[in-house]
Amino acid sequence: MKTVLAERAERGSRRTLPLVWLCSAGLTTALLGFATVLIVIVAHGLSVFNPKPVVQVTIRSVTGPERVVAGILLNSSRAAPAPNEVWKILTGEGSKAYARVAHLDATEIVAHAFPPDIATADTVIGPPVFFYPLTLDGPERSLSAQDPRFKEGLRHSLRSSNRLFQQIERRQRDELQPLRQQLSKALRERAQPLVSEPTQRERIRLSRLDKRIERLERETARVQSEIDRLQKERLATNLTLRVPDGAIETRPLADFSRIQFTNTMGPVTKTVETLLNMVRFVSEYPRQANTKGGIFPAILSTFVMTLLMSVVVMPFGVIAAIYLREYARQGPFVQLVRIGVNNLAGVPSIVYG
Repeated sequence: MKTVLAERAERGSRRTLPLVWLCSAGLTTALLGFATVLIVIVAHGLSVFNPKPVVQVTIRSVTGPERVVAGILLNSSRAAPAPNEVWKILTGEGSKAYARVAHLDATEIVAHAFPPDIATADTVIGPPVFFYPLTLDGPERSLSAQDPRFKEGLRHSLRSSNRLFQQIERRQRDELQPLRQQLSKALRERAQPLVSEPTQRERIRLSRLDKRIERLERETARVQSEIDRLQKERLATNLTLRVPDGAIETRPLADFSRIQFTNTMGPVTKTVETLLNMVRFVSEYPRQANTKGGIFPAILSTFVMTLLMSVVVMPFGVIAAIYLREYARQGPFVQLVRIGVNNLAGVPSIVYG
């Protein structure tokens, strides 16, 4: 009897073995496809944060003289454009000949270079700027770009400017704006007309309101004076620069939030900068209609919403599960609820969304 059962089991296993291998091959293919897609997504995602080289190109013009444009090379890692290749360059603010992103055919490019001394600057408001720094003029000293201390002095002055900018924003948000709201509310209350001759209590109330308005005006003027002082200190340092087309400009260092020399970065510096860019992306607030900055408010709101929903839904779900399992009478309604629960548990939430 055992021999007959063993033979049947062996024949059944031989019949099902190809199906087992087929299922294994399908599962392996799916896992490899998922890993490939994940690697591609991660690689492209990290490339967004990786500092890219800055190229300066001389462009042939049919209607006028040759033009010089500098920008971040977005779609190629070549040192020179290949035949029939189109370079996509983020030109930013420094180009008067093209829009923010220029598509340049290889036949249009007369000459190109990756200058080591060209700087990439993120502006507080507006697109990036590409330039050659010349001098840094501060209230205490002036540094030339040929000075070995120039880059360190530039980083120090930029950190000080950003720190002052954060102080100004914080004082405007936490002190000046509440004071102005309180003052506006008090002025509206004071401007309300009296329906009759004011009583003694009404006179006392108006006197206190006038004193409150006077105090709020003093506080507002004091805070505004402090903000003006910080802003004046922030605007005290100027940077003289030369843009790629040869024009020389002098701009306040406060116009820039970050300045980098990406063409001289080594592998370690690029790796550190990539990690810092990722940290800034998840920790900063968005700026300029979500075209700059980070996604910290979106992450925080998602976390808070998930936490609140968990606190509200989990007790209700546990109570409902205990009731359906232990106390509810089996019937069409309970069966329908069970079907709905199984569907919700078996189908990803994004499908319902």
